[in-house]
Amino acid sequence: MATPYITVNPTGYSNPYISRKRHAFNDKRLENVRIMYNNRLVQSQSSVIESAAKNAAEAVSIKRFLVNKKVRAEELIAKSCEISKEAIKGQRLIVYGDTTNFSLKKQVAFLKDSEKVGYLDDNKTRGFHAHVNLVAKQDNEHILGLSDIILAMRPIKNYKNRAERSRANNAQPFVQKESYKWVLGVQNSLRVLKSAEQVIFTFDREADSFDIFYHLKEEEKADFIIRAKHDRVILQNGKKKKVSEAISQTEVLGKYKIEVKKQNHRSKTERKQVTRKKRIAKVEIRAIEVKMPPTTRFNKGKQNVQLTLVEVRETGNKASNVENPILWRLWTTLPVKTFEAAKKIVQFYKWRWNIEQLFRIVKKKGFALQSTKLGTFEAISKLTIMVLKSASIILQLIRARDDQNSQPIEDVFSKEEIAVLEKLNIPLQGETELLKNNNPPDRLSWAAWIIARLGSWHGYNSSGLPGPKTYKRGLEKFWVYVEASRIL
Repeated sequence: MATPYITVNPTGYSNPYISRKRHAFNDKRLENVRIMYNNRLVQSQSSVIESAAKNAAEAVSIKRFLVNKKVRAEELIAKSCEISKEAIKGQRLIVYGDTTNFSLKKQVAFLKDSEKVGYLDDNKTRGFHAHVNLVAKQDNEHILGLSDIILAMRPIKNYKNRAERSRANNAQPFVQKESYKWVLGVQNSLRVLKSAEQVIFTFDREADSFDIFYHLKEEEKADFIIRAKHDRVILQNGKKKKVSEAISQTEVLGKYKIEVKKQNHRSKTERKQVTRKKRIAKVEIRAIEVKMPPTTRFNKGKQNVQLTLVEVRETGNKASNVENPILWRLWTTLPVKTFEAAKKIVQFYKWRWNIEQLFRIVKKKGFALQSTKLGTFEAISKLTIMVLKSASIILQLIRARDDQNSQPIEDVFSKEEIAVLEKLNIPLQGETELLKNNNPPDRLSWAAWIIARLGSWHGYNSSGLPGPKTYKRGLEKFWVYVEASRIL
């Protein structure tokens, strides 16, 4: 049974969604409620409507919006994945894609349409998956927003063991598999980012599949970087070899040091808790060009996929004492002829932490999506889309902090809101240079400094940079000032 999707492109490969000609949802009032609720979500970082709404009347409006049949989840996705043409045109972009899940274990018994809710990885807990694509610039890692959201409802799988599950999965055509979401997300994103000069998609090990490689390169003509999960058989100079054997016989391109970020999460790929301390690691890089032969009977007749494999391996005496030493093997369509080109591939992969930070903001920093009391899954799915969009704005502020070359302030705030920020900036500054907002006023870092100060940040980098909770408090106060400016 194929996984049901909620997506801008419901069929997966045809009939792309076309936005309304006049007002979103064919109703200007509904669009105004959407804008208001997006602001409230950013302010409060809570998906509990009573906490996000300013008053009882707003709470009623929001609930009616989420259950209104005119408000289609597909259109909400399209609205949430709009990025200004000025920010995209002629740019070289990178798109981070990943999937997270949301448990509805507590809510499912009370949902009127509970039959629409799928199952999580344990095949027992009711819930759904969100597959998200996040866009940034290649030259400076500036976050531009979301390019796609796919909500996937996984049906229950009645298999006796993993082997039976694997055989059943391999017997399905690729377009009916859950893994097709990676291709579907690329299709939707390419439409949003069509005016960009270059788009590179960066995925983790879940996307290590011949089907995905073939469809992205040969059919979508898309560039990608995907971390290898399997030590698969490849063709090198016409000979079959394991990836590990082929790469070990290749000369080292160069050695350098990279910063390894702290980790503490449960890995779906490794099926265990992964912990790692922040450190500086010495690594060496190798790269080879190989051909990947087709797999499964559905791929018979398809040509080999020509790819480059970049390996990053931690070396030195300290590597043997590290619990999880670095070993990344990265498949890419990009040419890697030099050490610098290989380092760039590694850098793009490292930037994947941005989408992990996005999910962290949604789940661990106050949105409380899994505590919502909405009565239908349809309403919860719409709320999820709006929460993901709001979390991306919080992420933009975090990324902009203390970065004088951050993205333009107009990417996030309106002219009216910028005018309020200008008034707030003066009293929030101190008498010393250390407590001045020295960021350029046309950059998002300038606004991020002001909002962090409103959120009770001391203003000194020595006391630590502001985090999501600080921005939550600051935004709550900021929007009060915005509302007051409209009255006074």
